[in-house]
Amino acid sequence: MMSFMPPSGKVFCDKCGLEFNLRKVKIEEERLVRNRLGYFFQCPHCQAKYPFASITKRGQTLLQSLKVARRDVKQAIGNRKRYPIVLSRYDKILAKYQKEVGGAYPNEEVIVND
Repeated sequence: MMSFMPPSGKVFCDKCGLEFNLRKVKIEEERLVRNRLGYFFQCPHCQAKYPFASITKRGQTLLQSLKVARRDVKQAIGNRKRYPIVLSRYDKILAKYQKEVGGAYPNEEVIVND
């Protein structure tokens, strides 16, 4: 779940000013320069585009590793010997992942398919 989302999920478009539910918008992806993927949604009323995240190919791979490491951490809770080891592994993967993820991106970085 997105941490910036208000509890109601309701937001207002900066362009047209109309309200919409952020939980109901379709998240779309597009190719970006420097071998990245960008994620955005659009206002359902005026189609204003809101890019909010980008990730590299390496980041996508690390995301899968992070999911496995998170599962391992949950399973190791209560095991004094194993827990610090898997938690350390999780922290290392997370640090690498965070370097591969970015926030909003300018439209100039979008690769247009001809």
